[in-house]
Amino acid sequence: MDTWAATSQTVVTAIRGAGATSQMIFLTPTNWANAMSFPDRAAALLEVKNPDGSTDNLIFELHQYFDKEGGKNTFCNDALASGFETLATFLASNKRQAFIGELGAGNGEDCIAIVCDVLDTLNNNGDVFVGWTSWAAGNWWADYELTQVPTNGQDVGIVSSCFAPKFKASKSA
Repeated sequence: MDTWAATSQTVVTAIRGAGATSQMIFLTPTNWANAMSFPDRAAALLEVKNPDGSTDNLIFELHQYFDKEGGKNTFCNDALASGFETLATFLASNKRQAFIGELGAGNGEDCIAIVCDVLDTLNNNGDVFVGWTSWAAGNWWADYELTQVPTNGQDVGIVSSCFAPKFKASKSA
């Protein structure tokens, strides 16, 4: 087990030992938690288990941006729906689940088409993807390239055309 996985195992054991025996614990991998590279880098984290040997409620928290440069641009040139299908298969074959904690993209039509397809894939694989959220860094910077802050009370394109319509309430809610 590598150092990061060993540290994660120590944390899981401590949390469970403190009495949180059924709550979800998010496990974040290295490489900025990149979803597309996760299957190739997951071996050690797959070994992290609860003290009873199960993996119940140990959820991988992953991120993905759609410009091939980690969210540095407003354009999207990385159609990843098939990559998320591959990730879903990987998770299912290892009897694990993931939460996609950052989906970052610009507001153009190129991004809307790509991200909406990915959200369909995530929503259609709810057995392994326990949820997702978009990334916009809040309203800290007025010129932030991936902003999702409404303008004059109107949602930006990616929110109104993609994130809001694709959002599904949790099955447990």
